[in-house]
Amino acid sequence: MSSLLRIFIGVFILFSFNVIAQPDIVKVYVNVSEDVKTEQLVFDYLKDNISGFVIVEEEASINRSLKNILSGDGQCVRNLVKNQSRSEALIFSEPLTYFLGLQLFLNANKEVNYVHNSLNLSEFIEAHPNLVLGVEHERSYGDEVDSVVKGLDVKNVYVKDGVENESQMHTMLVADRFDLLLEYPSIVEFNHKKLAIASTFKPKQLSIKGLDPLVPGHIACIDSDVTRAFLKNINAMLRQLKATQQYYRWHADYIDPSLINAFNENFNRIAPAEHLR
Repeated sequence: MSSLLRIFIGVFILFSFNVIAQPDIVKVYVNVSEDVKTEQLVFDYLKDNISGFVIVEEEASINRSLKNILSGDGQCVRNLVKNQSRSEALIFSEPLTYFLGLQLFLNANKEVNYVHNSLNLSEFIEAHPNLVLGVEHERSYGDEVDSVVKGLDVKNVYVKDGVENESQMHTMLVADRFDLLLEYPSIVEFNHKKLAIASTFKPKQLSIKGLDPLVPGHIACIDSDVTRAFLKNINAMLRQLKATQQYYRWHADYIDPSLINAFNENFNRIAPAEHLR
């Protein structure tokens, strides 16, 4: 074999190895939260430790993110609630994070005659026709709640356009822009302290039947060979991460002490690890 041929073969093998070894780039959109950092901490861990992929992030609203990936600009969106319509177009990771499920919160200046856990959301709105529910246009509250919201009379719903922003919705509830808000209890407690609102104006929680006790957030992607491999890798990392104390702490550190027992009770069904607490 000539020296020239050996050099050619060596260069070809080296080139082939480099081509094979190149990681896939996955563009992931995020609607950044300035408040509770649980999802950010979990995602940063995954991003820093994943192998075979380079994650490139870009900020965008939920609607813009979904529009972009469905038109071929990017592959995934962070921190989405899974619902039927999204599942028809996207594939989802296993849950990245868990929040205590949605509850209905009432403006502190309003009074209602209501026995806790006696009515579901639709029944409650029907029984209190003078109250207005505030919702975010870009946000999904899950299939069941989304269906109820879509069926409300226009006089009973205030829809905030623009980027999803839980803190702004909290401020608007306290400022009497609307009467009712669907939100995670831990988010309400966090924002109440963050905004330093007097306790007399703290929204009142109303326990509503039929709402999930724990709501997961996911990475959602267009369906392709690359994204399937990407989510397979993500899911394997999540299964290991969920057994660690750090994963639990990333949740618990942003949960008010008054809610931690309720969170632990539900979280232990997902990742039993009482000895880590």
